[in-house]
Amino acid sequence: MEKPGMGKHKRSVQRLRPLMRMLHKPLVPLILIMIFLPVALAVSQEEPSLALRIESAPATLEVNGEWTLAILVNRPSPYDIYIVPPPFPPSMELQMIRMEGRSIQGQRWTSAEYSFLLLEEGNVLLEPFMVSSGEKRAQTGFIELNILPAGGIPASYNPIFRWALPLPDVYSGERGELFLELYDWDRQKQAPAGIFQGRAPRNAILNEALLGGAAARTAAHEAGVYRYAISIIPLDETPVTLASFVFHSGGFSLNVPEITVPVLPPRRTAAPPPPPEPSPPQTNQAANTAAPPPFPQIRQSVFPLVQGTYSRAIAGARHLWESGQHAQALAEIRRAERDSLSGPLVVAARREMEQALGLAYSADETWRPLRIPRIARILAGLLAATAALFIVLAYRKPAIASDSRDSHATENEEPAADVSVTSRRRSGFRAVIMLFFVGLAIALLPFGSAPGNASGRASAHGSTAVLEGTAAYRIPDTQAAVNAQFDEGQFVIIGASTPDWRYVQTPDGRSGWVLRKAVIDY
Repeated sequence: MEKPGMGKHKRSVQRLRPLMRMLHKPLVPLILIMIFLPVALAVSQEEPSLALRIESAPATLEVNGEWTLAILVNRPSPYDIYIVPPPFPPSMELQMIRMEGRSIQGQRWTSAEYSFLLLEEGNVLLEPFMVSSGEKRAQTGFIELNILPAGGIPASYNPIFRWALPLPDVYSGERGELFLELYDWDRQKQAPAGIFQGRAPRNAILNEALLGGAAARTAAHEAGVYRYAISIIPLDETPVTLASFVFHSGGFSLNVPEITVPVLPPRRTAAPPPPPEPSPPQTNQAANTAAPPPFPQIRQSVFPLVQGTYSRAIAGARHLWESGQHAQALAEIRRAERDSLSGPLVVAARREMEQALGLAYSADETWRPLRIPRIARILAGLLAATAALFIVLAYRKPAIASDSRDSHATENEEPAADVSVTSRRRSGFRAVIMLFFVGLAIALLPFGSAPGNASGRASAHGSTAVLEGTAAYRIPDTQAAVNAQFDEGQFVIIGASTPDWRYVQTPDGRSGWVLRKAVIDY
């Protein structure tokens, strides 16, 4: 019941007391989590990156002719795509824009097709088209066109690229050859070259060569048919896909079709007999062995609150280092840099250790103490907001209780009962404040994604590790070619794995398969 003389704010708080009592029940936080959990999960999901492909037709561009440019986007719905075209030159008149769906390798893409009428001859350079879908952004490359006069090229010339079938067997780690054929090329022009320059896939090494000697090329030039040998060396057993693209040469816009090459497992060959061991030298071996580098002298002031964790991290790394386990010491210090509360303080020590080993390429860890994921951070923020609501609604309760006691107090009231009620209210208020600051502290902790993202070229989806001194092979076989030689303590990102091998990549782009026993996870 409202009392005479109550202020407007006090009456509002009086009406909210039943709600506050309900929120103090232990079941209410669970209900809030169940309500906000689907929303938080939806926020944490990320769309795949935006991929674009370009197709154009016809190959020969002439004045008063039509030219069609199709921009393919890996999104199923045209309503989710927004394209900003560049300014078109006066020599091109836009006639129509059409959006439609297209299936590419079992996935649904959207095709944005632009039709132009070509009005003037000459060279035209179109700036990139800007494509966006939600928060994702991408752009096409520059498109160069050569518009010829009407009737400038005989109608018989309609060059086209085709892949020769059937495809040969290609084994992982071995060279295989595909053949690309160019038909109906203008005999008055030189055959195009550098078609696949800069277009090698991530899982293969690519090379291109025009087939035939001088006589064969002369015959091909007269017939207008050319044959290219595209050699590929797969780096693993996944299929190699050469995506379609538009190649401009000699006034033609040529579409190179997409092709996917199945890759067979590597062929096993008999291992050569081991070479005879050289006889030990007569000189003192201990004198020729280089002394291991000493543990760096680290002088750094540390905040007293994290002095204990910092000292334990340095002591553990020093013990491993002085016992000759340099890679294990770097793994230990990196684990502390990533997981402990003193993480940012051990960065300088870790860099000095790497410098002592002569390591030139590294990456800093992302500090994420307690390893709390983003969904937990969102829930902690919601918990902090709920606690803030409790504080806003409850900070006037002692005053209201005091006014009520003053208006209804009698000489026979027992003060002990008031002290008990006030104590309970104060303890509940302290609990609410503690809940608020705990939730706020958890929400403000700097949580990161996968460590090593600052390296740029390293994959953001793999785990991190440190290597012992080892060789990296092109395929998981000790008889294969060596891709790189890694020094002891090298920081790497782990990709694919097998029972005995792991695929690793350094921040500077070196990669290859190494034996699992050379990898130190942390």
